Amino acid sequence: MAGKAYRIPARTGSIAELNLLAERPVTVEQVNDALRKAAGVPPVKRVMGVLEDEWASSRIVGDPHSSIVDLPLAAVQGDLLSVAAWNDNEMGYSTRLSEAAARITK
Repeated sequence: MAGKAYRIPARTGSIAELNLLAERPVTVEQVNDALRKAAGVPPVKRVMGVLEDEWASSRIVGDPHSSIVDLPLAAVQGDLLSVAAWNDNEMGYSTRLSEAAARITK
């Protein structure tokens, strides 16, 4: 597994790329279907979102997800796969922090 993160031309955004060696060959469709499914089930639902289409990087500003997987950027070559995810550094962090504070006060 290897990964990289880059700042993007948005005031609080970044993109991270994760490269993985799978246990077996997979297809882009299998990877994207698994990510869609995970993003629709609590507790992952509030933490991870998915993007289906092309869009501008500024779209993520103000998004409360910690990670927004860009499905069109997923790539597979045999058992090697690459997945990219966007985030608003400030909003994602502060949202998770407020959720932690709410749990602590209960």
